[in-house]
Amino acid sequence: MTDKVAAAEKIASMQTEEFFLTRRNRADSEAFRRILNRRGGEPPTPEDAWDSPDSQ
Repeated sequence: MTDKVAAAEKIASMQTEEFFLTRRNRADSEAFRRILNRRGGEPPTPEDAWDSPDSQ
């Protein structure tokens, strides 16, 4: 790996971290909890599993 590629990967990693930190700081945790705890909707199906052949 060249120094330029390594530097580019490091910059990309730092920008990704900044992106998620910014989003986290803007998050409305009360709204998030209301959405997670709301009634209704459909339960997960077998196709929703990470290891499901349909999810790949």
